[in-house]
Amino acid sequence: MNRFKNIHELIYKNKYHILSILLIFTSYFFSLIIFKEVIVASHDNLDNQIPINHIISNIFRGNFNSATYMLSGEIKWFYIENILYPINIFRIFLDDKLFYFTEDVFKKLLAYFTFFILSKSLIKNKFESAICAVFFSTIINAGNPYGYGIVMMPYFLYLLIFKKELKTKHLLIILFTGLNSSLVQDYLALCALVPLSFLLKKMQINFKLIIVFFLTLTISLAISAIPVMLNLFLSENIHRQDFIFNKPIFNLSSYLAAFIGISSLNFYSLFFLPKKILFFFIITSSLILRDKNLLLLMFFLIFIYILSIVFNPYLTQNIFKEYFTFLSGFNFNRVDRIIPFIFSLILIFNFNAMKSKRIKKIIYFSSVFVILSIQLSIPSIEASKVFLKNNFKTEKFIELKKQNYSTNSFFKAYKFISNKTNYRSSGLVFKFNSDKSFDDYYKFSEYNLIKSIVKENRVLSVGVDPMIAIMNDIKVIDGYHTIYPKNYKIKFRKVIAKELSKNDIHRKYYDNWGSRVYAFYSDKENLLIDFNEAKNIGASYVLSSFVIKNKSLKLVKKLENMFIYIIL
Repeated sequence: MNRFKNIHELIYKNKYHILSILLIFTSYFFSLIIFKEVIVASHDNLDNQIPINHIISNIFRGNFNSATYMLSGEIKWFYIENILYPINIFRIFLDDKLFYFTEDVFKKLLAYFTFFILSKSLIKNKFESAICAVFFSTIINAGNPYGYGIVMMPYFLYLLIFKKELKTKHLLIILFTGLNSSLVQDYLALCALVPLSFLLKKMQINFKLIIVFFLTLTISLAISAIPVMLNLFLSENIHRQDFIFNKPIFNLSSYLAAFIGISSLNFYSLFFLPKKILFFFIITSSLILRDKNLLLLMFFLIFIYILSIVFNPYLTQNIFKEYFTFLSGFNFNRVDRIIPFIFSLILIFNFNAMKSKRIKKIIYFSSVFVILSIQLSIPSIEASKVFLKNNFKTEKFIELKKQNYSTNSFFKAYKFISNKTNYRSSGLVFKFNSDKSFDDYYKFSEYNLIKSIVKENRVLSVGVDPMIAIMNDIKVIDGYHTIYPKNYKIKFRKVIAKELSKNDIHRKYYDNWGSRVYAFYSDKENLLIDFNEAKNIGASYVLSSFVIKNKSLKLVKKLENMFIYIIL
């Protein structure tokens, strides 16, 4: 009896944490109910981070040549920015899928508890601290998750505000976080915590603590960035040096859109619209409430936006191209990665300063609604796509996929979806299966057969993500990479030169950006890819999601959803 009483007391004591954790993993629960699998955001996750991390796993398990599987062997180990992160040691014991989801869960929980510790120290209200902690964890882990540096921001600010000195355990936490964070992406945002702590600190500023924090963080981030440093000094020019940022330096409308958070209206942005409305509301209320902390945070937010203008890539790129060419292509306005944290702080201080219980309840409800909206964005969009695919007439679904979901065509697309004549005459099908789950995206069984055919030869993928081949240990000549040699970009361009000449969107993307080294095409019935040039840079086979009629290719095997060709 006492045991059940103790369990009941434990649950009651931690009721806010239990409810918060359930909210944090709403996307998991929804995906499992609808798809029986967890849906993963494909952009920068399935098509980049996970396959690159698979290569890291291979290297940690002893296959030191694994990096040469990518881009005709021209990717060296030091092109992989996170290869020296200590967290990678767990890749020896965990497979790729288990490591990905373990780390994803860990980051979400870490973001929640670090912000809860900070907010509980700032306002002493557990309920409001829990809501804001879930809010912070949700907005920084939606879609493409941030690194450990951003996740640990609340804890670092807590140390800077409330601690008189940094003990050994604090230094170890800072050190471990820095070793598992990105100097390029996280450093400036983490440095911004120092002036932020000046604004919120109640006691006298401890400059010794700040110096120790700054040095520990800087040294650990510098160690984690050894591959980047080697890349700058040992390798040839990288493709990022050709980045062209067309955004004008002083474009008021674009910065206003970025501040509000709405640059275009599409189906995905609808799920984030409640967040933008909430941001607008709490900014307005911050000005009305005239709370000292809120006003200071508002000034700091404006300061960060000014810095992001100063560090505008369009400006810095031109400077570095003239004087520090090795820095050209790096996006220094990533100082704005602190902005979600600032908004979360503004929310918690709004709760603290708000006297009206009615308005408070409205903000409570709005915050939870925003959390649920963001959590459900990825699985809901995927469920909608699968539903339309299963129920639209085939030709109508193809037509829908060709729609450009920009602001001008959003309502046109909505009208198209609402048109009953576009649906099949038979009853609606509510069967949900998606290729955006981990196993379905990488098609392990199918690619195991492909691997048995192509063996150690390299492949070019057409109409299918080339990083799937990498995930299945198949050598490739294409892929999605944030850093790779500039000369390889020039080599590969010959493969798709005719396609680029016919499609201005593809041409501008490849020439001005080019992180996706893909076999771009406009019309699969009139393919202009030069397979002989693909062979010249190492490809022996072509994997395609559709039939290719080309005298340079010979069909080797037809699978259920894939065609394997050998280049003659």
